[in-house]
Amino acid sequence: MGAGRTELVKTIFGAYPGRWTGEIFIDGVQVRIHSPHGAIRYGMGLVSEDCKRYGLILDADVVQNMTLAGLNQENACIAPQGIINQDEALHQSNHYIESLRIRATSREMPVSHLSGGN
Repeated sequence: MGAGRTELVKTIFGAYPGRWTGEIFIDGVQVRIHSPHGAIRYGMGLVSEDCKRYGLILDADVVQNMTLAGLNQENACIAPQGIINQDEALHQSNHYIESLRIRATSREMPVSHLSGGN
């Protein structure tokens, strides 16, 4: 039996299917978050403890995994009108590869081939 950390974080992010009560405040303002989409609108993100199970598409490459979260954003320039702009996806993924210091032989490498630290 665990301490409930994972369930608490998933609840705050709107990803826990169970019933819950409580209050969430962001910058002193009470907010209601009922889904991950709602949490993302408030600028939140969730990094799972088990990335292989919940955070990655293992057969997809580095670029696809890095840009996946931005595909459904209304203001996203990665997929205007639902069509992926490959140049913009590469541009944004290059930025994150550099800023996060990801070590990969190629950005087309499936994430299943990356080390655990990446």
